[in-house]
Amino acid sequence: MTITSQQPKRHTPQHVLKKLHTGVVVHGPDTQVVYANLRAAELLGLSEAQMLGKTVIDPGWHFVDGFGQRIDPPQYPVSRVLTTRQALKETDFGVIAPPRDHITWLSVTAFPEFDDAGQIERVVVSFHDISERKQAQADFERARAFALSVLDGLSASVCVLDMHGTILAVNRSWKEFYVANGGSAGVLHVGMNYLQVAGAATTSSDQPGGSASFKDLLEQVLAGERDHFEWEYPCHTPTTKRWFIARVSCMKGVHPMRVVVAHDDITVVKQAQESAREALQFSRNLIDSMQDGFSVLDHTGRATHANPALCRMTGFSADELIGQVAPFPYWPPEEYQQIEAAFRKTLVTKEGEFELVFMRKNGERFHVVVAASALLDEHGQVAAYLATVKDHTRIKRMEDEIKRQAFYDALTELPNRRLFEDRLGRAEAAATRGNRHGAVVLIDLDGFKVINDVHGHQAGDRLLVEVGLRLKACVREVDTAARLGGDEFVVILDGLSGDETDAIETVWKVAEKIRAALAQPYHLTSEHNPGSVPRSVTCTASIGVAMFAGAGLRAVEALRVADMAMYEAKRSGGNKVKGA
Repeated sequence: MTITSQQPKRHTPQHVLKKLHTGVVVHGPDTQVVYANLRAAELLGLSEAQMLGKTVIDPGWHFVDGFGQRIDPPQYPVSRVLTTRQALKETDFGVIAPPRDHITWLSVTAFPEFDDAGQIERVVVSFHDISERKQAQADFERARAFALSVLDGLSASVCVLDMHGTILAVNRSWKEFYVANGGSAGVLHVGMNYLQVAGAATTSSDQPGGSASFKDLLEQVLAGERDHFEWEYPCHTPTTKRWFIARVSCMKGVHPMRVVVAHDDITVVKQAQESAREALQFSRNLIDSMQDGFSVLDHTGRATHANPALCRMTGFSADELIGQVAPFPYWPPEEYQQIEAAFRKTLVTKEGEFELVFMRKNGERFHVVVAASALLDEHGQVAAYLATVKDHTRIKRMEDEIKRQAFYDALTELPNRRLFEDRLGRAEAAATRGNRHGAVVLIDLDGFKVINDVHGHQAGDRLLVEVGLRLKACVREVDTAARLGGDEFVVILDGLSGDETDAIETVWKVAEKIRAALAQPYHLTSEHNPGSVPRSVTCTASIGVAMFAGAGLRAVEALRVADMAMYEAKRSGGNKVKGA
């Protein structure tokens, strides 16, 4: 029998890199990406092909620090290595790669490779996703901070006894208390009888006559006759009055018997309670002074608190809001479904952030961002719901203004070239779909430069604004009048008749209407003499028209035809309409 050995499949280094769960990116000395494996592309939200050629300052991503703040490109891993010529090891960065809006946390290692001349030939960057670790760290830090705050507030001195009352163990607070009250640091009390150590301190002359003593009750616990008891007693010093409470309880299910005795300085507790009351009042004052609206709902969804900012924001008084259940007075009826969906999501996830529309008492609608969360009790049950309401009106206006600046001409407020091109494409699609005709009307003013030079740019601008108004008056709501730039305008006539003859007749009527309207005098004031009487000037227009869709032309082709027709009208002396 012949035994043949099969050689194991050998993988190339590049094949191995592709399979790595760690992202690997290689940058040239100009920071351009020359290699990226699949995992790197996945973590950065791109394909491997999209990665190639990108630089560290590419808008396709940006890095943030541990606080989520955007950092400058010179602080990016590759930039730091190129600057310092030193490796960067296991450094945490966050990266945001559009269209994602969340941070992917990465642990990044980067190192330079040098050529024979000592120059950096490439920078190799490897990274792996630590988002879950970051979340776990954040959760741990929150839990740790909570635990520390609880422990820092505890003043109990604890010891554990056996069935005979012998001390088996004491905690740090016990030791510190003993030393602070004049005891020796070397005395641990372990092995001593508890009553010999603390019996005198727990003997109180303030106990009512005939009641059992601390010793009696402790012996009952040690004998198994009771499970627990509490004993309040004074333990004064020459300069300070102090009160303590001893809580004695038998450990359940533990054999042999163990008894826990915890001594709390209730003087400090009372002081802490007072501080807590002050802190609660401070929190209420803080909430009431917030610029953002704040509301508290109980576990049934009934409003128990509404701060002044929420009242100012909505126009409803606290009396009109407190005690109400959904739908609340500031919920617009047409928004019930969306707002209730956000409310239900909060019930399930215990938190959420939502962009919603609220209503003021006067009926005005306004945009808000609501951050909602559930407050849980010690049993993990919902005790209350908290909602912070931020008026988003100003931001919405800014967004609308940005959109307006992006798609509308700042001077005439007509659609600009970008919006025109979008609407032209939509008009072509609609005409094709409905087997109808569409048309473009291209308009160029005659002699506008002369008017601008003679009367000044401000007068010229006013003339352009008037041209825009006249154009809008000549067309329907469904049509689009746009300014392409300078003194060039265009009109899209949408949804014309499916009959070519009727459509052409309509287009020429509109074009002639526009020509006649623009030929009317304009009353302008010279910027060189603002106080002068407005001067009447005439500025005619050369107009070219072309049909598309039903006419067999694409819209962009029709635009070129209209452009040639417009120039033919201008060569013919202007103030004319020409068409193909």
